Amino acid sequence: MQWLNHIRQWWNALPRTNLLSIVKGKGWPRKNVRRRTKEPTEIVLHESCSRSRKGTHRVLKRRGLSVEYTVDREGVVHEHANPETHSCKHAGGKHNRRSVAIEVLNRYYGKHAKPDETVIKTCWAHRKLYILPTRRQCEAVWQLVVHLDVLFETDLRRFPGVVDDQFRWGRSKHAAKAPGVKAHHRWHHADALFAEHYCACRDRGMISAEAYSWSKIAAGALKRTTGMPDHDELDQG
Repeated sequence: MQWLNHIRQWWNALPRTNLLSIVKGKGWPRKNVRRRTKEPTEIVLHESCSRSRKGTHRVLKRRGLSVEYTVDREGVVHEHANPETHSCKHAGGKHNRRSVAIEVLNRYYGKHAKPDETVIKTCWAHRKLYILPTRRQCEAVWQLVVHLDVLFETDLRRFPGVVDDQFRWGRSKHAAKAPGVKAHHRWHHADALFAEHYCACRDRGMISAEAYSWSKIAAGALKRTTGMPDHDELDQG
C-alpha cells in the first residue's frame, strides 16, 4: 500500500533522539561498574524476571551486577550509569567492556502474569510460557538503540541474530561474537529475544504496531527460526 509506505518514510525520517526521554535512575556502587576503556560495539538486551525497577536494582546490586539502562512497562527509560564513561557488569567475559546493557523490566514467566499482561507459548523461552513486554516498552528500547547508535557513531544498529533473512530464536555463536544489538539469550539466559526481534523489525522500516504484531506472531510460531518480512511483504501491508 502506497500510503503506508509514505507513513513509514515520514516516521523513519523523524529525529529519533528527540522522541526519547531518559530519566536519571539510581546509580551503582563503585565495585559494580568499571571505567569505560573501549567504545561499545554491542548493545546487550536483558529481561529482569521482575516488574519492579527497585527490586531489579536491589537484586543486581546484591549480585555485584549492573546495567546502564532499565526500561519499565510504561516505556520509561532510566539511566543508572553513563555509558560514555562507565561499563557495567552484566553479560560476562569480554562482553561487559565492549557493550551497553538495557534491562527490560518484565516478569517473564507466564504463570506470574496479571490480567493486563499477554502470555504466549514458545519453544525458546524458559518454561515455555512467556509474558510479552508491552509495545511502549519495546518502542522505548528501539529508540534507545537509535540514540546509542548516534551517540557513539560506531554502527551499533546491526542485528547479527538475523542471517539470510532468518531470525534465530535461541543461542547463536555467530550473534554472540558479532557486533550489534543482541539478546543475552544468544550465549546465556533465555531472555530478551522478543525485544531484539522487535528492534530488527523497526530497523527494516516497520512502524511500531507492525513490528510488534510481527514479533508476536514470530515469537509464538513454535519454530527455532522464522523469516523476516521483506520489503514486498511490507508494501502489501
